[in-house]
Amino acid sequence: MKRELFHNLVTQCPEEFKDCTSTFDFLVKMQHYGLPTRLLDITSNPLVALYFACCSLIPNSSRDKNAKNGQVLIYQVPNDEIKYYNSDTVSVVSNLARAEANFDFSNPEEQERFLHSIQAEKPYFKPHIKEEHLHSVICVKPKLDNRRIVKQSGAFFLFGMGNKKTDPIRIPEHFRPDVKHIAIPKGSKENLLKELSTLSISEATLFPEIDNVARFLKKDINIKMKPQEDTIVNFEQIISPVYEATIIEKLMTDARLLEQIKNNPEDRAKQGDYPRLLQNAIVESQDKHEEAALKLLVEGEIVEQFSKNVFNELKRRVAELV
Repeated sequence: MKRELFHNLVTQCPEEFKDCTSTFDFLVKMQHYGLPTRLLDITSNPLVALYFACCSLIPNSSRDKNAKNGQVLIYQVPNDEIKYYNSDTVSVVSNLARAEANFDFSNPEEQERFLHSIQAEKPYFKPHIKEEHLHSVICVKPKLDNRRIVKQSGAFFLFGMGNKKTDPIRIPEHFRPDVKHIAIPKGSKENLLKELSTLSISEATLFPEIDNVARFLKKDINIKMKPQEDTIVNFEQIISPVYEATIIEKLMTDARLLEQIKNNPEDRAKQGDYPRLLQNAIVESQDKHEEAALKLLVEGEIVEQFSKNVFNELKRRVAELV
């Protein structure tokens, strides 16, 4: 964040910051109002994370090119590395926002000015700044004096500097578990938001300011009043024929499955190895066909139709082999 941006906002809106007692408090308030800061919002509630992965870039139709898949990013920060809002380390990194863009910690004069800004909020702070703290990313638990933070089970990553103040710094690799993210298909977002709403995870609950609540209630009423239309959707728009052919070719290599289809009535053949082999084929296809595979793994109606299509084609090909 630019030093001028920090000071200009405080100068022009002093009433908004009258309760802030530290630079970190200022940054949290600025983040709340959408100003770019050294903070990244995170949450300890996986359902809240799912909401934010689904609440934007939702497809308006099956051909909406602006829609995108979502992702829930997963971090696992060791307990002994989590800091509270009043930590000395948090004060050190936060005060980078007050430093000049060309801040050089090795320069004694600049180091003294930087120390002065920290001691302005913490008079007891000793003149011993560990330089490695300036180049770190810290997980910070904030004060629970903000309704939005409370509702969102919020916390922050506070970013230090790279070689220079303006250089980015990466989140430590040891904060990442083996499973680093969960992909959310764009076609599933709307249904997931509806499910989350039944669990009181919605715009109205996560953003409890009255304008957000009013907007959510208005949207909710419009949805309920909107007449339900019978929409005919071509299945090929949901799952491409190319992907379907890929799965069929995979299953055609299993001689045991083909024998079951050949020698049994359809209902019995579908109860044999077919369900397990179909699911395995879908799971194994995720690397190259992530979006289609995830749709089939999470949306029951789609996988049911897909299963019928694939089985019918397998049955047709087996008949031709006789």
